[in-house]
Amino acid sequence: MGVSASQREVPTDWQHAWESRARLLQGQLPAGTPVVIFGDSWAEDHSASSEGVLAGVQGWPVQLARQLGLPVVGNFARGQSSTASLQDQLQTATAESALGHSAETWGRCLVVLHSGGNDFIGAEKKYNPFAPGNFWIQHCTWGFKSKAREVISNLKFFIQSLMDLGCQRILVSEPPFTSSVPALCIAQMVGINRRGRWVREQLELMLQELRASGAAGVEIARVPEVELLDFWVSRVGKRGCVGRLFRRDLFHPSQELHGYLAQAVACMLQRPADFAASIGSSGQTLLNRASCSKDSGDKPSLTAPPEPDVVQTLQSAEAHTQ
Repeated sequence: MGVSASQREVPTDWQHAWESRARLLQGQLPAGTPVVIFGDSWAEDHSASSEGVLAGVQGWPVQLARQLGLPVVGNFARGQSSTASLQDQLQTATAESALGHSAETWGRCLVVLHSGGNDFIGAEKKYNPFAPGNFWIQHCTWGFKSKAREVISNLKFFIQSLMDLGCQRILVSEPPFTSSVPALCIAQMVGINRRGRWVREQLELMLQELRASGAAGVEIARVPEVELLDFWVSRVGKRGCVGRLFRRDLFHPSQELHGYLAQAVACMLQRPADFAASIGSSGQTLLNRASCSKDSGDKPSLTAPPEPDVVQTLQSAEAHTQ
């Protein structure tokens, strides 16, 4: 791979899990596969809005569908929503849209889920720490793991509900718990990066359990959002990312960053071997976006030059595809 000796290799089974699952997922995505989106503000579509902090921004799940050439038949994501509200979103999808309860219909869909972060900050109850069950200071500090287990449980119940409806293809994003998000830099004081890794591990264990218990043909893949965020913020630098990669609230990604995330996930689905091969050190995903988007007319680029060992890694991934 041409990776320097100082780099820590990602476990082989992790790479193989992504490669095999992503290949199966892509192999089952015929042209016109309907995309259904659930979750929070990171999955919303504000492209038609002209006011507010998210005006003009399309979440990466929406941009992912566009990059794959797939129609979004329902986006039920809602800003400030928690995992406990996912069942309400699903009820809306089944009761108020053409999706209904048809197993055949849901079986054709690709569901993209982005949820979990709002649970820790009490967003759904206006961030009021004095609202019943909303003492988010505890959730972010000594009660973090307890809250995380609740979030994982809610996600599991929701995904199981999707599977019960007949859904066979599900992408699940991990919460963006990383100090690369400017608003979360101060959370380094409570170990946000270490906690983010722990949540990722717990989420993957839960997804493995669902995969094992699901019917044949059900594919559930985790989106390594934290690693992708860390990668692009490291490209621009934390000082330069505000205003370019993140909106003025310092938490929500810009249209540009959502585009990078969408392109990364598209690469994972379309060229899983390249995605697995381009994993770098310290948990950072070194993604050869140019290689993965050769057929795309939309090729975002970052001006910050990559480090020498990253260049070597990406060149190796490029050579692997030729």
